[in-house]
Amino acid sequence: MKRLLRVTALIAVLALLSLPTMAAWAPARPIEFTVVYPAGGGMDTTARILAKHSAKHFGTDLVVVNREGGGGLIGHAYLAAQARPDGYTLGVLATTLVSDILLNKAPFKIGDFKAIGYINETPITWVTRADSIYAKMTVKEIFEYAKANPGKINIGVIPNNGFEYTVIGAELNTNAKFTKVPFQGGAPGITALLGGHIDITCAYFSEFQGHLEAGTLKAVAVASEYRDPFLPNTPTFKESGIDVPTIFGAWRFLAVPTKTPDEITTYLENSLSKALRDPELIKAYKAVGIVVGEPYMNAKETQARLLEIYNETAKFYKALGKI
Repeated sequence: MKRLLRVTALIAVLALLSLPTMAAWAPARPIEFTVVYPAGGGMDTTARILAKHSAKHFGTDLVVVNREGGGGLIGHAYLAAQARPDGYTLGVLATTLVSDILLNKAPFKIGDFKAIGYINETPITWVTRADSIYAKMTVKEIFEYAKANPGKINIGVIPNNGFEYTVIGAELNTNAKFTKVPFQGGAPGITALLGGHIDITCAYFSEFQGHLEAGTLKAVAVASEYRDPFLPNTPTFKESGIDVPTIFGAWRFLAVPTKTPDEITTYLENSLSKALRDPELIKAYKAVGIVVGEPYMNAKETQARLLEIYNETAKFYKALGKI
């Protein structure tokens, strides 16, 4: 009887061993990189270079789709509520997501997004035409002019976004007054600036690098604690004696809908980690004025920092009486 039981147990074990092993998740079709702003902007550039040089690490093609509109609201809403949590739709996002949630009565919340990893950070820069009167002024002189001539300087912004709130914060802290002209992204603002329709615009370095090198645009100042390594001769607002919020720079990260299974997010996190260490990607980013973020942050660290930025931004908006 005991022998029979042993034989039966052995047969059961062998049967289990013969069952096919469940493979870990891996993509079986292309993955969409959702960008919530128009083509040509800093976010779009970041996503397209990442997609081009990361396909081998993700194990499939990466396709960038611009789901623009509403200053980012449409794309953010799509990721939060419409995209399937199956690993095939990833958002290449920035902290503009926070402004959407806090200010725009968005139909989603910060908890609807699960971070995969940190990509990089780029400060907001104010830019003007090289042949304009503002290119010949210091930062202090521009603000003195804006105080003496309220609303005369037209500055391009993305409404209800870090671009606009950098300007509003500067106004509150200096009593200067600018006329804020809305655009759906940084690239359209650059186009309007080059066309002479506005005097200054907010932008990220990758959005105006070519025009800067061509000598048609000049960087006025950087909204950062430290000088941008790509703009060593451009002062920060802080060192110019102008108090401008610095929390609104483009802190970029990769995210998925929060219900995406852990098995899938782990695969995506590992893939992104490999991609961000790829010399070809690092070189391609550097060529357009983008630096891969250091130190590297994993998914958990990225999620924690996102929540910190959310809380810091909420505090700022409360001080403005916006929320």
